[in-house]
Amino acid sequence: MMEILPEVRSAYGRGRLVPFLGAGMSRRVCRDWLGMIQALEASAGIVAAAEDGPRAHSTELDYIRRAAQALDRLRLGSSEIVVESIRKALLENGPAEPPPQTRALASLYWPLVVSTNYDDLYAAAVHQVALAERWALKSPDAERRAPIVQIAGRSSIDCHRVLSALSHPAPRLLWALQGYLGGQALLHTPEGSVLSYREWVRRNAIGMTEEHGPHGDLRRQIVVGHADYRRVALRSEGFRRAFAEVFRSRSFLFLGSGLSETYFLDLFSQIIEFYGPGTYPHFAVCSKGRVDVDFLRHNFGIWVLEMSHEDLPEFITSIKPQPRQPRLLGIGHAVGASPDERLGITTSELPAAIPPSTCVILSGGGSGAVPRLSDRSNAFLHRAGLSGELLKKVPGKQLLWRLPPTSGPLVLVARARVDPDSQLGRELRPIAPSAPRELRTSVKPGRLWRDVRLTPFVLREALNFALEDNRSRAVSTLLASGALRTFPTSYSLVEMIRAWATFPGRDRIALTIHAGDEVAAHDLVAGRIDVPRLLSTDHGRGTIEFWLEIAECDGNITRLLTLKDPTLPLRPLLELHGIAGNRWKVDVEPWPCLGWAPWTLEDVEVWEHVVGVQLSLERIGVLHGSTLRLVECSPQVPR
Repeated sequence: MMEILPEVRSAYGRGRLVPFLGAGMSRRVCRDWLGMIQALEASAGIVAAAEDGPRAHSTELDYIRRAAQALDRLRLGSSEIVVESIRKALLENGPAEPPPQTRALASLYWPLVVSTNYDDLYAAAVHQVALAERWALKSPDAERRAPIVQIAGRSSIDCHRVLSALSHPAPRLLWALQGYLGGQALLHTPEGSVLSYREWVRRNAIGMTEEHGPHGDLRRQIVVGHADYRRVALRSEGFRRAFAEVFRSRSFLFLGSGLSETYFLDLFSQIIEFYGPGTYPHFAVCSKGRVDVDFLRHNFGIWVLEMSHEDLPEFITSIKPQPRQPRLLGIGHAVGASPDERLGITTSELPAAIPPSTCVILSGGGSGAVPRLSDRSNAFLHRAGLSGELLKKVPGKQLLWRLPPTSGPLVLVARARVDPDSQLGRELRPIAPSAPRELRTSVKPGRLWRDVRLTPFVLREALNFALEDNRSRAVSTLLASGALRTFPTSYSLVEMIRAWATFPGRDRIALTIHAGDEVAAHDLVAGRIDVPRLLSTDHGRGTIEFWLEIAECDGNITRLLTLKDPTLPLRPLLELHGIAGNRWKVDVEPWPCLGWAPWTLEDVEVWEHVVGVQLSLERIGVLHGSTLRLVECSPQVPR
């Protein structure tokens, strides 16, 4: 029989593994299926029969009948909102910190997680991991509260978001197949406070929580009972096709699920019948004797590993493979090669021995007179026998510092940061004039300075200086990738690739990008960063690909794939789609920097009047692969 753990590790290392969470991942904070039914019955005033009676051997059909009866009673005869009854019925003993198995899952990087649970335990566990770092960095309150995991449901627009994330960098997604209700998880701050994750997490651009954001009210998608889900899911052609795409292009890892739900097995069977056996194997971790191992393997391509529930956290943490071997993407920098063949991307660290003809570009941080270097950059300088204390500003350059000239390589520090209130900052990385003042004044200077919009500018500035210094090769760390940011590091790498593709001197210098960051490396090997496509089509040479979402206040949402020149002014694009009036807010995902806030059309007019140029897509923060979201605010929602 196949050794499952090595295969699971391999799928994770190739960016193909997707956890599929069942009720067991939320135990002991949330009740199991039967416990939840009993709690709903109690809420509805239904007296359950004694456990030693006929219900002691209840079947799945009995549970379905009981759940339906309780929900009907609540809908028709209870004064309490049904979703609130379900929220209460979920909890075993009240809100609590995520259980060990969920915390173990959150310790690994997952671009996509699929779940049949309603709770916010996984989203909170991921936030808890990041909160310690954000607290240590004394990040502003708005940044501490920014959700890391975004929630998607069964709506067509959410299915489109999930499918887009399979092939493009995107914020982390939790695909809640049966709806989503927050309020189960507690956060522990480093200073000792205990907080509700639902109350702690920042509301979105129009003041809504993640349960009812611009992509639809996820509370309305709650289904309790297998019959409900079968009726809702199997009648949705768009959802079935999206689920089939994920099922066939990824390896599911079923955790906390007994895989006994007939409606899911029917859905798997339908996919296999229509499309044939999947390209990738699936895996499941179950208690011994709970499932028919041979049946799942032969009929659904699901390999089962049996273990006790107590061993699940250790298994999950063991999935992460040993440090990956450095991988070089792109063609070696051969003499006479085309410009595209002179770009290399590797997941390795910078080597200590670098030829004298090379320019080394290190990423710098801070807001002082001299950039602050990361531990990785300092380690490189130490290996090379150099010191960052000797850095000097490069005359005539906006964002570059250098070490004194030597007979060795040219060492530059490129800082993708600029004061947003400076002239350069106002031009390259504007913030909405109506943005809350506390976004700029409540934190130390410099914390809002890092901005992914500066990445192409600073890389081209460094490459130009390398050519002026007669260097024929450059090696660079990943720019704008420090902890104080609002975007996945994959966007930094994409912006560096696009900067190279539009750099006029790329036929005279070779560039190797050392992308050692876990997220960027993961997206590279998973194919979510399509390097050849970025280099060989217009996407790298002046055109960006992004999604345009138009969210009307009546709930209607349109999502369009759009290809435009990033220098295109924003207002002509809005006018093309009939967007006018100050009831609309312009949001982008991901935000390009800390302190960014959605713009109104009045903000756009004010900024253009003050700066004297038109606000373009790239200036407002639209990146290749990002989402430009136009949200219509109803009169009841404060602007």
